[in-house]
Amino acid sequence: MRKIILILSILLCTSSCIRSKLINSTDSIEEEYNTRLAEQYKIYEVLATDTIVSVAKKTNVSASIIIKYNSLKKPYLLKAGEMLKIPNIQSQEEDLIDAVDSLEGMDKTSSRHIQISPKT
Repeated sequence: MRKIILILSILLCTSSCIRSKLINSTDSIEEEYNTRLAEQYKIYEVLATDTIVSVAKKTNVSASIIIKYNSLKKPYLLKAGEMLKIPNIQSQEEDLIDAVDSLEGMDKTSSRHIQISPKT
C-alpha cells in the first residue's frame, strides 16, 4: 500500500512539474511575441494640427504605409489623441536582409534549376 501511495505521489509531483514548465514556456512565448510586436511598430499620438502627410514627415515613414498599416479610410482625417501604429521600417529592412542572407547561404549545389527552351 505504501508503494502505491509513493508511486501516486511521484506521479502527481511529476505532472505538476510538467504543468508548471508548460505554463512557464507559454509565458515566455507570449513575452517573446510582445517583444517582437513592440519592435515592429511604435505608437504615435496624433496632435490637433496633424495630417497624414505631417505624421509621415515626422516619423520618416511614407503616408501610404501609415494608411495601410492602420487600415485608414478616405478622406484620412485624423483626430487629436488618436493613436497610430507607425511601422518600424528599420526592423522590417533587417528582417529582409536576414532572409536574403539566409538564401545566399544555401548550398547552391542542392538547389534545382529549370531551364525552359523556346519552341522551335
